Amino acid sequence: MTLQNHLGDREWPVRSRGRWRALVRSAARGGDSRVGRRSFLLFLVPALAVAVGLIATQALWLPLFPNPPADGLGDLIWAIVLLAAFVGFAVQLGVGGLITGRLPAIEQRRYLELTRARPLTPAQQALLALDAPSDFAAGLWNSSLEYQPSWVLLPPEMRAKHRDGEAGQPFTTLPIQPLRSARETLDAQFRVVTADDLELFVADCFTASSWSGRLRHVIADDPRAVARLASLSGLGEFELRDLAVPAGDRPAPLLWGADVQRAIAAIRLAYLAGVVGADRAWELIARAAGIAVAVYGGWSDYWRSLQLARALGSDTLEEVDRTDSALRDLIASEWPAARVPWPPAPPGGVLPPSVLGRWTPADPADPARDRGS
Repeated sequence: MTLQNHLGDREWPVRSRGRWRALVRSAARGGDSRVGRRSFLLFLVPALAVAVGLIATQALWLPLFPNPPADGLGDLIWAIVLLAAFVGFAVQLGVGGLITGRLPAIEQRRYLELTRARPLTPAQQALLALDAPSDFAAGLWNSSLEYQPSWVLLPPEMRAKHRDGEAGQPFTTLPIQPLRSARETLDAQFRVVTADDLELFVADCFTASSWSGRLRHVIADDPRAVARLASLSGLGEFELRDLAVPAGDRPAPLLWGADVQRAIAAIRLAYLAGVVGADRAWELIARAAGIAVAVYGGWSDYWRSLQLARALGSDTLEEVDRTDSALRDLIASEWPAARVPWPPAPPGGVLPPSVLGRWTPADPADPARDRGS
C-alpha cells in the first residue's frame, strides 16, 4: 500500500525529513510520554552497554595505558561513566534524529497495516480526484476513502484502549480526530447524523439549495452580483450567463461540479465518522460523480466550476487567488489525482430533475457553510 502525504503537508508521498523532528519535539512538549521514553532508552541502552563492556573487558584494555589512573578505581569508574555517557548522547542524537525524521512515514505505514488498507483501483482514485482540490488545499489524504485517519478502521482493542480518541492517541505524528468530534463535525457542517440523513443530504446537493441553484438565482435576478462574479473570476458576463444554458447534448453546466464535490466531501466525512460503510460510501460517490461526468467533458471544466463556486461563496479576491494557486500547485504535483483520466460515465445513471433544468422551490440551506465549499 502506497504512503500518502503527511497530514497538513502536500509532499506526496511522505518522506524522511529533518523538519519532522520539530513535530516530534512539539509532541513531547505536549505531553506525549512515548517520545520521552524513546529518547531516554536511546541514551540509556548504549550507555549501559558501553559501561558493562568496558568493565567486563578491563583486563584486556587497561594494560594498554602506560600510566594507570592515579587514584586507582575511583578515577577508572569516572572515566568509564563519562565515556559511556558520551556514547549514549551520541547514539541518542544520531539514531534519535534518524528515527524522528522517519516517524511520520513509519506511523502512516503502521496505520495502513492496522487498518488492512487495500490499494485503490484506478476508477476509485478517479472518483476521489473530484475531491482533490479541497484535500490538497488542506493537506488531507486523497488516495483513500478517508481523508484523514479514522478510529472506525482501527482494531477493536486499540479503539477500546483509547476510547475512540477520548483517552489518548496511538501515534505521535498521526493524530486521529476523536470519533465523537468527527460525528459532531458531520452534524455541524452537513446536518447529517444517520445514514438516512446522508442519503437526503446528497440528494439535496442537487436541488435549488445547491451552488448551481444559487448561481441560477444570481444570473436571473442580480445583475450586480453577476458583474462582481465576472470581475473576480476573469470571465465575461455573457460567459457566466451561458453557464445557465444547455451546451449541446449536455445539461447547463452552472456549478454542478462544486455540488458534486460538496456531496463527496460529506460522504467521506460520514465514512470516517462511522455513519456509513465503505461499500455504501463508494456507491454514493459514484452516483454524485455521474452528474459531473454527464455535465462536463473533462477536468478543466470541472475545476472551473469549483473556482467559480469559491468566488461566489467568498466574494473576495484573496480567496479566489488562494484557490487558483492551490489548484495550479495540485496540477503540477506528484499527487495521483493530478494524473488520473476523467472518470467514465457510469452505466444507467439517472440525472436529478434540477440538473435537467426542472427546479423545485428553493431551500434556505447555504452550500458555503460546508467543507466542500
